[in-house]
This record gives sequence, C-alpha cells and structure tokens, in this order.
Amino acid sequence: MTRYKALDAMRGLTIALMILVNTPGSWSHVYAPLLHADWHGCTPTDVIFPFFMFIIGSAMFFSFKKTNSAASASQVLRLVKRGAIIFAIGLALNIYPFTTNIENLRILGVLQRIGIAYILASICVLLLNRRGVISLSVVILIAYWLLLLSVGSNNAYTLENNLVRSVDIAVLGESHLWQGKGLAFDPEGLLSTLPSVVSVLFGFEVTR
Repeated sequence: MTRYKALDAMRGLTIALMILVNTPGSWSHVYAPLLHADWHGCTPTDVIFPFFMFIIGSAMFFSFKKTNSAASASQVLRLVKRGAIIFAIGLALNIYPFTTNIENLRILGVLQRIGIAYILASICVLLLNRRGVISLSVVILIAYWLLLLSVGSNNAYTLENNLVRSVDIAVLGESHLWQGKGLAFDPEGLLSTLPSVVSVLFGFEVTR
C-alpha cells in the first residue's frame, strides 16, 4: 500500500507535540507556548486539535477513494457507526477513572467531538461536490460567527456569557460539562463543534 509521507509526517509531528504538552514534566513549571491560552489568544498548543481534525479529513479522502465516495445507505450507516464508537470510547474514558457518579459525568470531550465531526463531515463529502463542500464550509463559519454575536457583541466572546456555553448548559446541564475554569464550560461544546467540522472538510478538500 502506498504511504503518503506528508500526511504521515504531519500526523507524527502532531502526536509528538500532543505528548509534549500533555506531559511537560512538572505542571508547576511549563513554558508558556506549551499551555493553552487561558481564554483569548492562541498558542502552539491550541493548534494541535485543529491539526488532528485536518488529518482526519485528509485520511478520509484516501478511505473514501476506495469506494469512489459512493453515497449509499450502507455507507452512511457504516460512517455513523464508526463515529458513534469513537464517541462511546471518549465517554467511557470520562467515566473511568475520573468519575463513578453519572450525575456529574462529563458527556463531551476530544474523542466525542471527533466522532460527531467525523459523522457530519463524511456525510457532507458524500453528498456534495467540491464546490458544494467549500460553499457549505463558508456558510457554517459565517453562521457560527453570527450565532455568537446574537447574544450581543459585549457578551459574544466572554467565558461566562458566550452562546456556546449557554447551549451546552441548556442541552446537557451544568453538571455534565467540564469544570476546569471554575465554572461549567466545555471547550468541546456542541455548537463549537461546527467549525471543527469545517477543519475536517478543509483537510479533505486540500487532499482531493
């Protein structure tokens, strides 16, 4: 089987960077670029997850190439099943060893977002041509931006009042969100998964 060295190199470097930021040696002394931005801003650490989403989209192209991207009911079902398994693994990792109390179980997470974004992006590329995928990506990003602004420009990008947090609280409840910033807020929220879908689509189209 032919290996695509550029994709392998990007995957390897991204995993290496992920390991580096997750195991800095001492959490009391970490170089600033190896930490996520507290809220506003961007560090090298913040690009790791988007890189993974891009890689998923790129790998998706080679996977779909084997079936000529045929949009059949069985193909869609297979994709949904694959994404659901990824989501379930992420949920299981939230349960063990972090909590045994279902009432405080964090439902979302990195693998959960990957599963959701994979399902949505894969269905898009099966149903749409390249122009359709690009047009949909632009629409998603503009719509996401406008949705954030719908709560008012003063609150649109604040941690406490942004729409992403409000939607997650309304749908999932505060007790099922990440609590890492001193309040209920999930960095892998439902609404904020939309631009992650675009990252997957971007990887697919760059490779196409």
